[in-house]
Amino acid sequence: MTIKFGKSASPHFAKAVELIIKLGGHYNREFCYLKIHESEIINKYNLLYPLVALTQNWKSFESTYNGAPANAMQVLYKAKCTSFEESVLVATSSEPNKINEVKIFGNMHLQRLKYFKYGMGVN
Repeated sequence: MTIKFGKSASPHFAKAVELIIKLGGHYNREFCYLKIHESEIINKYNLLYPLVALTQNWKSFESTYNGAPANAMQVLYKAKCTSFEESVLVATSSEPNKINEVKIFGNMHLQRLKYFKYGMGVN
């Protein structure tokens, strides 16, 4: 995934530059650029999400995924959902009596947990 945006008059520009640098990206006084490997998206989600939320509507904002233009927020959402489903699988297979302790975000995931709880598997 790549994220690129140019200098902006937004009051949030300084924060966006700070986040880009924390994520290992670059700022050269003209534009900010970040390239992040797919395997790092979840580990750096807590910095990526606010960066994309701040910058996605800027005119100069561009993002790619696997070399093609992509909606950065959708890429983050997909990565987060995939990670959540994997964590549910781990929790249910290793601690079946503690399934109710898994934090649930969104009705879709609640339905999937119900399937697990009642022994029906994931659809």
